[in-house]
Amino acid sequence: MSLSVIRRVRDVKRLRADRAEQTYRRARAFLAQAEGAVAEGRRVLAAWIEDQPTKIAAIYEPAIGAELDLKDLDTLKRRVIALSEHRLLLEHRVRDLEGAARQAKERMQEAAESQAKARRGVDKFNELTEVLRKAEVLETERREDAELEELAEQLAQRGEEDFDGDDITA
Repeated sequence: MSLSVIRRVRDVKRLRADRAEQTYRRARAFLAQAEGAVAEGRRVLAAWIEDQPTKIAAIYEPAIGAELDLKDLDTLKRRVIALSEHRLLLEHRVRDLEGAARQAKERMQEAAESQAKARRGVDKFNELTEVLRKAEVLETERREDAELEELAEQLAQRGEEDFDGDDITA
């Protein structure tokens, strides 16, 4: 395989490695967003849990000491249940966000593995290119040495012919 072909393959490997790097960066950014969403969801849930007793008290406050019919009492109960359901909804949302963050982390890890594999491929072809380049240089030097030796032999043979008793005059 020629050095130019190896270089072209190496360039293709570099492009793949660059794409893998971009994919990894996007996955890492997506994970950061997902983790931010989880943190925000937990903050909202914690604030809701902290405020829930106050909200329940605000619902029951007007009813304390007042005469209520069954319909009004049912309305109060539905409002309190709605607060509890909202809390459950927030808890479910946090679990969903945590699941999405786990998936984002898995995708980022897969992208990191893909990126590492692509970089190893580039490194292998860089090494192969270097070995072939050195071999090419050595072959060129060997040819030059062979040509010099051949020239030296020719010159030596001419020198012996010239010294066979012939007079060298310029």
